[in-house]
Amino acid sequence: MAEHSYYPLVNIQDRRVVLSVDDFFDLKELDYIRSCLNTEKPTAAIVGYTDPKNVKDYEKMVKKAHERRKSNVCFLDFFEYEFFYKKLCTAIHHVNLTNFNKVLYGIEALQFAEYDSLYEGFYGVHPDAVNTDNALTRSLSFSMQMSKPEEYEGGEVLVYDGNTTYTANKKYGSITFFDSRMLHEVTPVTSGFRRSIVGWILGPRV
Repeated sequence: MAEHSYYPLVNIQDRRVVLSVDDFFDLKELDYIRSCLNTEKPTAAIVGYTDPKNVKDYEKMVKKAHERRKSNVCFLDFFEYEFFYKKLCTAIHHVNLTNFNKVLYGIEALQFAEYDSLYEGFYGVHPDAVNTDNALTRSLSFSMQMSKPEEYEGGEVLVYDGNTTYTANKKYGSITFFDSRMLHEVTPVTSGFRRSIVGWILGPRV
C-alpha cells in the first residue's frame, strides 16, 4: 500500500524559520538577468529618508546614514522586468504555501543592491517591517544572490532568531526567505564585489 494518498510535489521535511531555495532560475536565466542588471545605475543608499532635499544639513544626514549602510541601490521596473517578477512570484507563492503560511497581497518593487569592497559595503542589523498605520506592511522578505561565491569575500547575509543565527546560502541564484520582522544584516564585503536582489511581500499589519 502506498505511504501517501497523494503524490508530493515537493518533499517537505519540516517548516523552517529561514528558508533558502536553490536552482529556481537556471544558469541561462541568471546570466540573462545579470546582463540586464549591468544596464542599471545604482546610487548610494540613504536609509530612513525619502526626500533628502528637504534636509538642511545634507552632509550630516549622509554621514549618519552611512553608519547604518554602505551600498548602491536602485529599484527594478515592473514592466521592464515582468518576466522576472512573474517567475519569482511563483517561487514566493510556493514557499509561502509550504513553509510560512502567511496572508500575502503583493510585492514591492525589487531592489538591486551592490556592495563593493572598495568602501567595505555593508548593511547593519535591521528589520524590514516598519511600524506604520497602513493596512499592509512588509511581511515576508527575501534576498537573491546575484554574485558567484568566488567573486567576493565577506558580505554574509545573517538572519537572527533569538540566540540562533542563520547564514544565507551564497550559491549563485539562491533565494533566502525570512519573516520581515526578523533582524538581519549584510556583513562588510572585504574583497571583490557583491550583487543581490532583495524584495518584500506585503501582508496585513499585525
